Amino acid sequence: MSEPQLVKNWQELKECKSETHYLEIEEHSGWIHGKSGDEFHYLSTHTFYGSSHKGYTTLLQSCGFNVVLANWDEEESESSE
Repeated sequence: MSEPQLVKNWQELKECKSETHYLEIEEHSGWIHGKSGDEFHYLSTHTFYGSSHKGYTTLLQSCGFNVVLANWDEEESESSE
């Protein structure tokens, strides 16, 4: 498997593909749907913040998305230094 793609925002996440799932992305949240229609997972407004990005990265990977989500809190602290 290739190196996971770093996803920095909702727009980039919206473009990601999986063989088994698809994404329904709204402005600041979204859903992961199984293509067979038998499962779904909510992506909260906290998806890219704090330690939540790790859990959501794991969830997305388990659904076939080869991604690593950026941590917006780390980006904010780096830009304020």
